[in-house]
Amino acid sequence: MTQQFPELWYTEKYTQHFNSSIRIKEKLFSKKSKFQLIEVFDTYEFGKVLYLNNALMVTERDEFFYHELIVHTAMTACAEAKNVLIIGGGDGGVAREVCKYPVEKVKVIEIDPEVIEVCKKYFPEIAKGFEDKRVEVLNQDGFEYVKNCKETYDVIIIDSSDMVGPPPIGPAEILSSREFMENCKKILSEEGIFVAQSETPIFYFEFIKEYLKRVKSVFPVVKYAVIPAPSYGGIWSLTFASKGNDPSEPKREAPSGLKCYNKELHKAIFSLPNIWRMDEISNRI
Repeated sequence: MTQQFPELWYTEKYTQHFNSSIRIKEKLFSKKSKFQLIEVFDTYEFGKVLYLNNALMVTERDEFFYHELIVHTAMTACAEAKNVLIIGGGDGGVAREVCKYPVEKVKVIEIDPEVIEVCKKYFPEIAKGFEDKRVEVLNQDGFEYVKNCKETYDVIIIDSSDMVGPPPIGPAEILSSREFMENCKKILSEEGIFVAQSETPIFYFEFIKEYLKRVKSVFPVVKYAVIPAPSYGGIWSLTFASKGNDPSEPKREAPSGLKCYNKELHKAIFSLPNIWRMDEISNRI
């Protein structure tokens, strides 16, 4: 007689009234680090997946949508990016994509060293960005690093865990503060690009309006973009900012062989539904 086992599902809570679930084959890793709960599962639809504090961070199947669009949109908008700062980025995917350019230095500020080690073990194709000799990893608080930083960066990428949502949110909430953005502006070069993941407008639009209000109070140029993200509930958003450089216009070619990013998509992600356009948002904040 064949023994029947119940199906195993992992459920992420977006709001009080909406959850998202993935059927899992096996739990591969689970540990509470100093900062957060780290979990890795093998799943039927998305391959191996990483959760931090019960929030989905990365999947083998569709990570390239997010990593390519947050990196290549910023890097092609900055024609001569040599020094790149990544806040967060513990899975290594952003560093992997940045290193496809002739950069001189890539600094990754990831507060939790255990996230990096877990990703190196379970997501080697994503975490291989850490193998590049131009990449330096500092296990520090991103807010404090930027606050005390004396260097200048051409591209600053905020690849943080969730800044809003059901508790526990984790260590990234402070990265949405005005003080953090002011400090980022101080260390950004004149033609540099700042970009941050800024949650999904489907569920967190009230947060996004306040977030964009803070960004607009710091940077003279702010562009809001919506990108495809199947495992993040369908869509996600990125917020770009600069001292004058238009991030919605590519200034150079991207590397070949990408799965997602292209020039047409670069411009298209800034073409938004009316309710999410910057002019409409500005009227309501």
